[in-house]
Amino acid sequence: MVLVSSVGVIGLDPVGGTVARRLLDQGLEVTAHDPDRGTVATMALTGATPARIPADAAELADVVFVHVPDETALEEVLFDLGGVGETLRDGGFVVSASATDATFILSAAERLAVLGLRTVEAWFTGLSGGIPDTVLVGCTPGELEALTPVLRMVATNVAHIGPLGSVSELRSAVTALTRVRPLLSEDGSSAAAGELLRVLTGPVGNVSRGSAPNGRSDRSAMQPTPPPARVPVDSSIDGRPAPDARQRVERDRAGAGAPRPRAPR
Repeated sequence: MVLVSSVGVIGLDPVGGTVARRLLDQGLEVTAHDPDRGTVATMALTGATPARIPADAAELADVVFVHVPDETALEEVLFDLGGVGETLRDGGFVVSASATDATFILSAAERLAVLGLRTVEAWFTGLSGGIPDTVLVGCTPGELEALTPVLRMVATNVAHIGPLGSVSELRSAVTALTRVRPLLSEDGSSAAAGELLRVLTGPVGNVSRGSAPNGRSDRSAMQPTPPPARVPVDSSIDGRPAPDARQRVERDRAGAGAPRPRAPR
């Protein structure tokens, strides 16, 4: 059992910004990165530590939430030079809240697993008083149990959709419903489909990127930062210790004469 006291948030769109503020409100240390430096500076006023590159946001984190618009951006954040894969600790969680194809997220998870990292899908949806109503999660039951304490700091409800890839499939289904919604008649099945769409996307939802809550935290920039909370998160996967795979990869690279990843500062 490990304790989470530090979280990275990469991508401060309306959803990512809400996640960062909610975690700050709960007393966690948050390191935030966004391509827009002004957005990062604004988040820093609420108590977050600014990060110049994604690797810096992951360096001290136990869990990293990634909110970027598409697969190209997610690939860059996770695997390019200066990406999350370089510095996130062995056994750490990558929570992808980005819209991706199921095939892509499964491929990314395999590559992250080689580095000893775990991948979870999350879709924050709905809005009530500035707080997401629900987070839909795709992962193993063990990973869900481990991350639930942190996810409940952000959303009122945590709903396990299924294994990794299931949230991507659900997003695709909702996108399809959105496209055909103007063609739906008023019969019972169409009404049910419309209600499902309303619940999943929320009052200001954007199905291509998850919901986009505009509510603001009541945290004041003048308030002192509370002492870091420590949230228990299971360091095993379904009862098995997380592999120290990154060290094996680095040894293999060193033996082959390949360049080593950037060392944490």
